[in-house]
Amino acid sequence: MLLWPRYLEECAVVDGFAVNRHGLDAGVVRLEVAGEVDMSVSTRLTSMQLREIEDPVVTGLVVDLNRVTFLDSTGVASLVAAMRAANNAESRSRSPTPIPWFVRYWR
Repeated sequence: MLLWPRYLEECAVVDGFAVNRHGLDAGVVRLEVAGEVDMSVSTRLTSMQLREIEDPVVTGLVVDLNRVTFLDSTGVASLVAAMRAANNAESRSRSPTPIPWFVRYWR
């Protein structure tokens, strides 16, 4: 089972799946996904993305799919769930100058 400790920047490949977390400028986080994203790991990927979106310090999320070797429909659903959560987070913003939230996928 892949654990996601918030203080680690990298995680090892477990069962053909890994996510490396990189902090970018201005509160933007890049999750570099590697390996196979299927039914056995899609819930973990969803949790990782939602954890970043719910973090008040994080202002944006980039999900890098360059190292993904397989993506099934549950993996796509995970990406869509994160995009919807980010859109909801942006619409709930009550700040006078809301920070534009974004989720961007690289492939």
